[in-house]
Amino acid sequence: MEIPDNLVGWTVGAFGAVVAWLVRLEARLNARPTRTEQQAVAAQVAADVKSQFDDVKRMLEKQNEQTALHRQLVGDSLAEIRTKVAVLRDRAGDDPLADSGPHRRRL
Repeated sequence: MEIPDNLVGWTVGAFGAVVAWLVRLEARLNARPTRTEQQAVAAQVAADVKSQFDDVKRMLEKQNEQTALHRQLVGDSLAEIRTKVAVLRDRAGDDPLADSGPHRRRL
């Protein structure tokens, strides 16, 4: 029995195509990161996000401290101004409850 040359060519070609497909498949599977590599990347990202969160948290705490200090300073300043106004009104003999308000300003 003679094997035709054409049949050998097609057989070798099909076998080559299957081998090439298997080689490409293995290359694609090897190119994907393994579970341990994915876990390492996830841990690094989690640490980075945690550090950013801590930075934001620290900034907010500092901002809250500055806001509280600002409120304290403004409150002290207003109290001092009110005290000075009360002293000046008392010296001038001005009664703050009598004739005060918009109707007095129109006169």
